[in-house]
Amino acid sequence: MLYITAPIKFRGILKHLILYTIMTLDKAHGYELRRFMADMFKLQYMPSNGVLYPLLHELENEGLLTSYTDGKRKVYTLTKRGIKYVELNKEEIEATVKKIKYAFELLSQLNMDKLINILQVMWAKNIVLPNHIVENLRVKITEILDILNNFLSSIDMNQNS
Repeated sequence: MLYITAPIKFRGILKHLILYTIMTLDKAHGYELRRFMADMFKLQYMPSNGVLYPLLHELENEGLLTSYTDGKRKVYTLTKRGIKYVELNKEEIEATVKKIKYAFELLSQLNMDKLINILQVMWAKNIVLPNHIVENLRVKITEILDILNNFLSSIDMNQNS
């Protein structure tokens, strides 16, 4: 079996997404950032305010963003340092965005959005699955994991030869 050797750094990925979005839009307030990301990922992901705003403040503290007030909204723009950072890391940032788009497209093709919806309904209705259904699901998921692991192993063997 293949295992991830390093955890995915979601904070770093989200920081890149924020910088990419502001670079694309030139300036944006929080809701615009969330909406742009939701549109980019076909409404499958929109960061919560509790995730987004602390990262915006972090990027401001790092000197990559600056903000100003426009009415009731706080508008964010890249600083000179932020522009330079994006230019230096543009390939990595765009590669990250491309990977995330692919991941969401794949999840959609695999009907994972429907699975998440079913889990949300079960959560809302306090439904607990009977053991025999859990076991059936475990068997099916194990089959899926085997397919993916076999595929990844074949890629690793081809790359090592």
